[in-house]
Amino acid sequence: MDIKRRVQGPEHRDTLYAINGLADTYTAAGKYGQAEATFRQLLEVQKRVLGAEDFNTLRTLQDFALVYLLQGRYAMLWVSPDRTRPTRPP
Repeated sequence: MDIKRRVQGPEHRDTLYAINGLADTYTAAGKYGQAEATFRQLLEVQKRVLGAEDFNTLRTLQDFALVYLLQGRYAMLWVSPDRTRPTRPP
């Protein structure tokens, strides 16, 4: 992933896809703190580069929500109005 970031740039679609894969791997390994931090950073970049309505951005948001679901943090499964992160209900 570091090579992708250097060669293609940190905002290239392939780099973002690789970062999403890394966050998914953290989730599968039960490393929820690392997954959450990676998804949070990824969503910030995706929202800026791809837009909040882009399929990949929304898919990342769904994967991010899964981290909370797997931890039983159900109150965090609401989506923020700007669609950048799961959030607490209003």
